[in-house]
Amino acid sequence: MSLLNEALRLTDWFDVFPLGPGGKPLANCDDCSRSGGNACPTPEAMEKCKCDYCHSYYRAAGADKWREIRWPETALIGIRTGRGFVVVDFDKHGTHDGTDTFNRWRDEGLLRSTWTAHTGGDGLHFYYALPEGIEIRNGQPQGTVGVDIKGDGGYVVAPPSQKRNCAGVYSWHPNHAPGDRTMAPIHPALLEAIVSRPERRAPSIERMTDRTATLNLFYWFMNTFPMGGGNRNNYLFQASCVAGECVELGFLGEGAAIDLLKETARDAGLRDGETRATIASGINRGVNNIRGIAQ
Repeated sequence: MSLLNEALRLTDWFDVFPLGPGGKPLANCDDCSRSGGNACPTPEAMEKCKCDYCHSYYRAAGADKWREIRWPETALIGIRTGRGFVVVDFDKHGTHDGTDTFNRWRDEGLLRSTWTAHTGGDGLHFYYALPEGIEIRNGQPQGTVGVDIKGDGGYVVAPPSQKRNCAGVYSWHPNHAPGDRTMAPIHPALLEAIVSRPERRAPSIERMTDRTATLNLFYWFMNTFPMGGGNRNNYLFQASCVAGECVELGFLGEGAAIDLLKETARDAGLRDGETRATIASGINRGVNNIRGIAQ
């Protein structure tokens, strides 16, 4: 079965879009190609892209549109996650090995029989339907290693793709592909496990002054961080600037500030590789440019 034919078949259940040979979103229009190259456009370009035939997490082409164009010759298949379902991704990459969690959840009966794919790296993807009105963002369940949740704002590589420099081919587990059975509803205990997040506590501050307004502003940014849309990177930069002020004022350790910024950005669907420079730049500006809030 060709990748294009399988992509068209999968549009009966999913939004699909082309991925580059390495499994990254593919720039498939002139604007995105100019902004970030042919294989992996910048996050800003992905957010702004309006092309129905392109890579965006939030817009993906259906079967009628893909029949009108030529599927890129080397493209793999990407499935947009979220919108009523999640994919539980168990990895096996060195220390990033989800086998222990897989065995525990399987023995506890949390992994219901559902659409299941084997990844090219010997991992597993379990597709689960969510209860109506429930939205799950990308993330890693608390207390796990090698387990990722692909939800709103995310995507997975779909069979029969084969990523570059990866010996294995993505494949559906026998009799567990779309069309063989229905997608199973997620187990309530599994849903609770994947939405669990560590409690966020304010840092201990021994000497309170009026300048704690800066710290309050930082936590306001954290609590109102947008979960989608094109302004997340700008919002992250502004929050990082305020975090830098908190660090300079002695209200927040730099390591703690970076961890909290990364966690919040990850919850919003941004990847660590996209946010590292933004956070560092914002903190540096904040450290060197105290605005003197409520001095």
